[in-house]
Amino acid sequence: MTTFYPFQWDLNYANPSVLTDMTSNMLFLCNHGVDIIRLDAVPYI
Repeated sequence: MTTFYPFQWDLNYANPSVLTDMTSNMLFLCNHGVDIIRLDAVPYI
């Protein structure tokens, strides 16, 4: 079951592996010049 739509994946941020991978992806983008990272639905993380 998903939070929003059936075609959207829900990521389990309680899983340390998921949290680590997503954090490293965001840091990668920041280190390559991305100025803004839009975080929609933060209360659901």
